[in-house]
Amino acid sequence: MKIKLKGTITTAELRQMLYQAVTELEELGVHHVRGSSLYLTPIDEDGEEVKPYRNRRYLKEISIKPPESSVADEYDCD
Repeated sequence: MKIKLKGTITTAELRQMLYQAVTELEELGVHHVRGSSLYLTPIDEDGEEVKPYRNRRYLKEISIKPPESSVADEYDCD
């Protein structure tokens, strides 16, 4: 499934649009996903492409692991 986020947006707007996309998925009955990728082009206020650096190294990718769940989260109290 492809989700398109259109336009030149701020990171705050990106956050809101991603939240909206997840809300729409849930409304469609989708509650689990696997292997999601988000491709974007970082730009400055003038629309010029920028390259992000961390510790003086060009950062090509950010990988985020899923949150860890605890046994208490898995336990059904009902």
